[in-house]
Amino acid sequence: MAAADDDVPDIPEQGDGEGRAASWQRMAAFLCFGMAVGAPAAQSLSAIRFLPGERTVETMLVLPVSVIGLVALARIVTAPFIDALGRRRRWTAILVGLLLVLMMPILALAPVSNPLGAPVGPLDLVLMLAAMLVAGAVLATVDGLRSVVAPERAQGGLAAAQYLGTIIPAALLPVFLRAPDSFTVSVFLCVFILAAWLGLWLLPGREPASTTLFQRPELAGFLDAEQNLSRGGKAVTAWLYGVFVCPIADFFRRLGGLAWAILAVLLVGDLATHIDTSHLLRVNAELLTSAHVTRIGTIRSIAQFGGAVVAAWLVWRMGAARGLAATFVLAGAAALSGLGASTAAPSISWFMIALTIGAVAQGAILIGFTAFIARVVAPTYAAWQFTLLWLAGLPTDLIVELRNASNARIGFSGTYIVFLVLLAVTILLTVWVARRLDAQDSRE
Repeated sequence: MAAADDDVPDIPEQGDGEGRAASWQRMAAFLCFGMAVGAPAAQSLSAIRFLPGERTVETMLVLPVSVIGLVALARIVTAPFIDALGRRRRWTAILVGLLLVLMMPILALAPVSNPLGAPVGPLDLVLMLAAMLVAGAVLATVDGLRSVVAPERAQGGLAAAQYLGTIIPAALLPVFLRAPDSFTVSVFLCVFILAAWLGLWLLPGREPASTTLFQRPELAGFLDAEQNLSRGGKAVTAWLYGVFVCPIADFFRRLGGLAWAILAVLLVGDLATHIDTSHLLRVNAELLTSAHVTRIGTIRSIAQFGGAVVAAWLVWRMGAARGLAATFVLAGAAALSGLGASTAAPSISWFMIALTIGAVAQGAILIGFTAFIARVVAPTYAAWQFTLLWLAGLPTDLIVELRNASNARIGFSGTYIVFLVLLAVTILLTVWVARRLDAQDSRE
């Protein structure tokens, strides 16, 4: 496994053979990281089917959302401490080992009659929840790694590779559910988790300089100014200050007024790209056959990954900020297709077109946002700044309420037009931010 040194690596030029080899190695590494994070999520989501009790809407919809929420919560809680401890490769390796320790008892204790390895008691449920929390911590370290080990134009490709890795375990798990015992499934899931160590070995180069919290110069003045505190109190105060305040202060000090424009891109962009096509399903419900319903999930998954690949190409060709602006154009196409399907007579063709374009836009925007955020974080605080900016989007509940209010007042067609206006403003703002970031880089 590659060790993380404190030297800043020499990143080869993208045009030579060494640079291309390093790019493919990085993509393979983040594919492995994605599989490691996706394996416990796939096991936990599938295990919900085997929980005792009646299958209700809450069981099938609310619990999966709660499981994903655990990963997000752990990502938020652990990111600042990952930055404070330094050397993200080392902590990635340690957390992956802990993830294996937590997952293996769940899989080993599964009854032979249940090849999935679903929890069979309170202890197994506790272990499963702990595994999801550790998976979120692994995701936080990977966010930090991805933001600092590759040039800007490679960020989209790395994010797309990680996204593909995350969905591979869930896509392949049903194949292994046909096994007569839990051993095959256990090996299957553990191999995906172990893939993270392979990813660390594949990852070329070395991390930029990574120091522990108390070695950072920005804390020196703070420590000197706290002479009235006791030695222990000073250390605790400095730790909390360095973990939570320094990364935020660094973001605004480094980018100045541009930081507010970046937040506006994330806030307005998140609102403007939540295109609602759920009413199209209700309008076309009578026309949908069981074959159509079966195909919808597959079409959405393929289209979302196709959008991720498109976004990776756009970021590589145009840079992170302009690539994000281009993905907003795809969201505009989704709004136009939804508008067309809303005003036309019910039609399976219109429905499938709107569904596909919307899924492509969804996958593209996910990768566009990821690459854009990685573009503006600092290496020292990459994991925590990435998480903070990832949280900068409006809460989903608020978006849904605003959208429902808009639908009730001006109808679905009017809401689509409002989305198109917001998208146009967001595209112009994102292009302006891209120009300012380029100008800032040239001055530095």
